[in-house]
Amino acid sequence: MFEHFDKRNAIIIGGISLLTLGITYRIYESSTYPRNPREFISSGQADQRIRAAKERLNKDPDDLDGLRSLALAYYQKGPDYYVDALNALEKAQRLGIVDNHLFYYAGVMYESIGLTSYAIPEYQRFLRHYPNDYEVSLRLANAYFRERKLDAAIGQYTHIVKFWASDSTALLNRAIAYGEKREWDKALNDFMVLERKVGVNFPPQAYYQRALVWKQKNELAEAEKDLRKELARSPQYLPALQLLHDLLVKKGSASEVKDLDTRIRSLAKR
Repeated sequence: MFEHFDKRNAIIIGGISLLTLGITYRIYESSTYPRNPREFISSGQADQRIRAAKERLNKDPDDLDGLRSLALAYYQKGPDYYVDALNALEKAQRLGIVDNHLFYYAGVMYESIGLTSYAIPEYQRFLRHYPNDYEVSLRLANAYFRERKLDAAIGQYTHIVKFWASDSTALLNRAIAYGEKREWDKALNDFMVLERKVGVNFPPQAYYQRALVWKQKNELAEAEKDLRKELARSPQYLPALQLLHDLLVKKGSASEVKDLDTRIRSLAKR
């Protein structure tokens, strides 16, 4: 089965928003290896599979198909059941199960429960078998970023930019990663390439992220322009309001600073 769909999620890391927006290409049987919640079985069906798997495992605790079925059913039940799913997966792996799709689920669940360092090798193993999987490629890059492995993150984003030339997500994320490395000119170059590519569809918070880079370069007029662009489409985006406030204080724009003070206090109370 070959299909694609849009993903519109943002990963927030220490106030930095890394996007997972783009076209995801997958080659797998979604009924057997579901990823999108729209593909999941119902909670009741998952409970039935869990009971059936446990009955099999009561007869044979080393039943690999039973462990796989148990893990995937718990996965589809949601994050509250990820630890149970991971316990079943880990046992199946110790017993030597051969199913490369399971690396995906292990990686996603480790990441979800905050064990990103455990997720990274799972994504790496998956990509050794399915190197053309966009979603996992991007997940790996973002996981590197979360672990502050910035060179590895940039390398992985660069791979995605080259392999999926029409995608803009990795380009934005690479710009943010360059900014974290204080490589301001490389960050700005990626932002500008991205803006030329997507035009008015510049991603949410991208103007704000670029304003941060302009500020670091002491290009305060450019930073102000980007903040105003960000606030034109997201008037209540507090980080942009606060940064614009700070810039205008330095600039001496007293009347607008007073207005921003009022807006910021109002939003902070919510």
